[in-house]
Amino acid sequence: TNIPAKVRLNSGHLIQATVMDFSLEGLRVAVQDMSKLPRGQFDIDIILMRANREFTFPMRSVYTLDNAMGLHPSASAIARYSTVVSEAF
Repeated sequence: TNIPAKVRLNSGHLIQATVMDFSLEGLRVAVQDMSKLPRGQFDIDIILMRANREFTFPMRSVYTLDNAMGLHPSASAIARYSTVVSEAF
C-alpha cells in the first residue's frame, strides 16, 4: 500500500508522507524527514489523497521508528475514519 498523504502539524506545517499500511485501527506512515516531527506521542492531522479527493483525520502518534510512525485516529474521528477507510480504501 502506497497512498500519498500529508502530515499537518499543530503549527500548520505540512510534511509529505506515504501510507504504508492501514487498518480500521490506524495507519503506518512513512515520512522522509522524521526530524521535523515532535518526539514521543503527539497529535497531528493526516490528509489522505485518493481519487482526487482529500480526507483529513485527527490522529495520535503512538510510535516512531526510523522513517515511519504509527497513528491511531483520535476519539472524535474513529467512526468517520472507519467508514472512509472501509469504503474508499
